[in-house]
Amino acid sequence: MKMREESVLFVNEELPYDGWVENLLKEYPAENAGWSIFKRNGETAFVWNIDDNLMTGREIPCYSKRDPWNRPIRNWKFFENDEPNVWLPVDDMQRQSFEVPTNAIQYAWTSINNRCFCLYLIQ
Repeated sequence: MKMREESVLFVNEELPYDGWVENLLKEYPAENAGWSIFKRNGETAFVWNIDDNLMTGREIPCYSKRDPWNRPIRNWKFFENDEPNVWLPVDDMQRQSFEVPTNAIQYAWTSINNRCFCLYLIQ
């Protein structure tokens, strides 16, 4: 899969359309085992359950910095003057309007085809 790499991802405000994740996974199947899909109130994200993956030998994404497609998670930010981030504590979320999975502890952002979506670590 070839995608343009940029130094910093600017998270856009556009929410993906209903059914986007199914279409995305048909075109770009996830390659990094351990990720699952989280859906609530029309929002979709990817989650990595630390407890479920603990005994598998898989490296936790906050250490490997790899997304569901096994690409490096880029630094991201919301506004031009923000500091770039990779993983942040959920308590520091800048956009509290998003649905957050129960037991989420950290989050990051990634994108495919100019669609930004959240990645969560849950425990």
